[in-house]
Amino acid sequence: MPSQPLRIRGEVVEEVEDYKYLGVVIDNRLDWKSNTEAVYKKGMSRLYFLRKLRSFNVGSRMLEIFYQSVVASAIFFAAVCWGSSIRASDTNRPDKIIKKAGSSDSSRQEGPAVPLLHTAWKEQPLTEGAAQSCQTVL
Repeated sequence: MPSQPLRIRGEVVEEVEDYKYLGVVIDNRLDWKSNTEAVYKKGMSRLYFLRKLRSFNVGSRMLEIFYQSVVASAIFFAAVCWGSSIRASDTNRPDKIIKKAGSSDSSRQEGPAVPLLHTAWKEQPLTEGAAQSCQTVL
């Protein structure tokens, strides 16, 4: 027997696999896999520009500022909403970006020291304001 359509104020709500709302991908399973994939893609594209800056021998302070404002902001955006319920296997991809940003070899400068995703949200408790922000997003 098919399920009854969801109605809000008499309007039928269309059921979709996932939906992007305020930059966060919410899927119908609430497992955050779709969001993690979107975060990974965005982070990798922004990491490209960090690598380009490194190739031009930009100073380490400027690299750190660029990382925090462009790369990390994409990775950690709304993480307070989804970070605590993400599966451990899904943290590997965003953590890979963070590690790549901080990696160095003999021709590169040392990258910024940033906590990995799976430890960052554990270290910072959810404040009342952050909880209200999550409720707005979700």
